[in-house]
Amino acid sequence: MVEQQRLMEEERQRMRKEHEKRVKEEQKKILGKNNSRPKLSFTLKPVT
Repeated sequence: MVEQQRLMEEERQRMRKEHEKRVKEEQKKILGKNNSRPKLSFTLKPVT
């Protein structure tokens, strides 16, 4: 019984860590940190 509870708790901890890691990665992409998002480049052309 105690062993089963311990295993469930460890699994819960792993899932929580995995979720937090995924959220951090998504936030890095949104914020453009560590070159995780491609650079935007554009030029202004003169009006003719």
